[in-house]
Amino acid sequence: MLAYYTLKIARNNLIGLAAANGPALVAPWGGAEPVFGTNPISIAFPTSSKPIVIDMATSAIASFKIRLAALKGEKIPEGVALTKDGNLLQILKKLIYYYHLVDTKAMQ
Repeated sequence: MLAYYTLKIARNNLIGLAAANGPALVAPWGGAEPVFGTNPISIAFPTSSKPIVIDMATSAIASFKIRLAALKGEKIPEGVALTKDGNLLQILKKLIYYYHLVDTKAMQ
């Protein structure tokens, strides 16, 4: 979502960089308690045609994707969210406000 800002910057022939922090929602690999935020980051570079844009969260899944899946009643990818008890969560029956994201980068 930060790409909205970095893209505007890149369209003006500059390199755009944006980052944000947030509340602890991400449990470290092997943990069940949230320690890290999703800490999204975006960078955009101008080119001779369309800008190159990278927009990502530092967690396995962006928190807005979990909220969107909950609103639509859809499944989320297996292994990216935990219940508050530390169990894997895939089906959301309602919008949840307490969840953890699993940091899959630590598993590699």
